[in-house]
Order: sequence, then C-alpha cells, then structure tokens
Amino acid sequence: MYNYHRNPIKTGLISAAIISVLLNLFFVIMMLYGNTIAMENGRPCGPPPPRFSPTFTLLHTATNFLLAFLLYELNFFVFAFHSIQNRTKVLLSVCTSVVAAVAFSLICSYINIEINGMRRDFHMMVRGTLFRDCFIAILVNLSTQIMYWQRKQEQSRIENEILKAENLRSKYEALRNQLDPHFLFNSLNTLNGLIASNPASAQEYVQHLSAMFRYTLNQTDVTTVREELGFTRSYCNMMQIRYGDNLKIEMATDPEYDDYKTIPFSVQLLVENAIKHNVITRKHPLSITVMTVPVENMLVVRNPIQPKLDSGAGGGFGLKNLSERYKLQFHQDIRVNSSEHLFEVAIPLIKPTEYEGIDNRG
Repeated sequence: MYNYHRNPIKTGLISAAIISVLLNLFFVIMMLYGNTIAMENGRPCGPPPPRFSPTFTLLHTATNFLLAFLLYELNFFVFAFHSIQNRTKVLLSVCTSVVAAVAFSLICSYINIEINGMRRDFHMMVRGTLFRDCFIAILVNLSTQIMYWQRKQEQSRIENEILKAENLRSKYEALRNQLDPHFLFNSLNTLNGLIASNPASAQEYVQHLSAMFRYTLNQTDVTTVREELGFTRSYCNMMQIRYGDNLKIEMATDPEYDDYKTIPFSVQLLVENAIKHNVITRKHPLSITVMTVPVENMLVVRNPIQPKLDSGAGGGFGLKNLSERYKLQFHQDIRVNSSEHLFEVAIPLIKPTEYEGIDNRG
C-alpha cells in the first residue's frame, strides 16, 4: 500500500500508470482478437476490427494515464480534509470523480473531432470515450478508498500501540520509582543507627553505600547479572557490618550467567526482604543463600523462616513490585515457594539473545 499522504504525486503517478497499462493491454487484445472471439458458425460477426496502430495506442495510453492521474490527485485532495466526516468524503469523492471524468471525456472528444474533422461521428465518439473514462473514474475511486481505509486502520493500530507502550512505560516507571526510595530509606535508617553505635563501621558502611548510589543513579530498565550481583554484594557487606556474625550470606552463582539480563535491584530486594522479615540474633542467626539454577536459568534467594513477632504481614509490596516489573519487561514472572521452615524466591535470568527478541511494548 502506498502512503499517499506522504507523497501523493508519486502515488498518483504509479497508480495511474498501472491502470492505464492494464486498460490498454485489454484494448490492444480486443483490437487484435476481438473479431475472432465474436465469430459465430466460423464466420466473423460485426464489422472488421480496426487495424492496430502504435501511434493510436500510445495516444490512448497517454490519455488514460492523464485522466487517472488527475482523478487520483483529486481524490487525494478530497480525502485529505480532516474536518469532513468519512461518509461525506466518500460521497464527495464519487461525485467529483464522475463529474471530472465526464468533463475530461467531452473535452478530449471535442479536441479529437476538431483535429480529425469527424463531426458527424461526435455522438458515437462521446459514448465510447464517456464509457471508458467513467470506468477509469470508478477504478480510481475504489482504489483510493481502499488505500484510505487501509491507512486509517494502520494509523489506528499504530496509535493504539503507542498508547499501549506509553501506558506500560508509565506503569513500569512508577513501579521502579516506588522501589528506589524504599531501598534508600532503609539504608539511611541503618546508617543512622551505626553512627551512634560504631563510627568506624559507619564509615565503611558509607563507602559501600556510595558505591550502591552510583549503581542506582546509573541504572536503566535492565541490567546484567554481573552488575546486579556486584550491587547485592555491596549491600550484603553493609548488612554484615550491622549484624556481624549473626548474618551469613552465601553467594553461589555460576559466572556463566554474568551476561544474562535481570531487573535492577531484584536480587538485592530479595536479600533485603529476608533480613527485614526474619529474626537475626546470636541465638537465631540468619543464613541467606543466593544461587543460580542452571537447568531452569533462574536465580534463587533462599532463607529459613524466622519471623519477627512484631514484623506484621508486610503486604508483600516488594515481591508484587518485582513480579509486575518482570511481567512488563520480560513477559515472565518470579516464582515464590514457601514451606513451614523455608522461604525462597526464584527470578528468571534472560539470555542476551532472547532479550533482543522481546517486544517490550507489551
């Protein structure tokens, strides 16, 4: 389909050329074989066919091309009006096409008669050219309407896709912006407690926090597993400064997955949730395991369930947030498994080649 709104002259020229060539092929076939086709009982029926004339054929082709081109440009002009309803556009294009075709036919017939001096054949010539030109007008009008409605459907589809993509992007940004302050607020609260109790550890904590801020400020919608694990290690170091030997975090990840894709703050969020919702004391130390699962291409964060008495339900905001972000970005979901004594969350790791093929517009 040609986009006549971008280049109406080019579209008109191409379309007019197609129509004129097809019509004149039909015209030449009828000139050469029309009498044979009309034979009855082996004898020719009607007057003998006109002798083939290349000059007449070229003139006929040029005339058809000129009419078709003028009608296309006229129809493009009518359909370009945005203030007119579609039904009115169709009616107006049909009327203008017929009027223009009749006027063009009369003018060409008059010029032909004046040049060749065939005044007595005026009515027969007008009937022939009028039928031909009205037929061209019908073809032009139908093809223009097809192009117009196809373009309307395509434009509507594109607009819907744009709105859908913008909606998903806005939703994703809202989810991400909700999570960032959540992490920063908890980090600053921890730092406030360390400043009073252990200034040396607070200074080391600030260094790790600074490295984490750089990661946060430079972050995009998607990150690599290598970068996310580096960010998580900084967070784990900060937490171990705070809890000492009462917190053990084991990182058992395969370097094979370093270049795989994941959501920023995903692994760190799971470790943070484990620390937030479980008791961490000398009597009840907390052990967190971060590991990759090769068969499923997933990363799992696992911890024993040691619920705090005053922690409350928590609402599951972090996991819901992460789940929504995975659905929007990768069209996949996280997996949560909870038993009486063990809690684990598995997040998909996306191959770089698979990520390139994902349609992030939804």
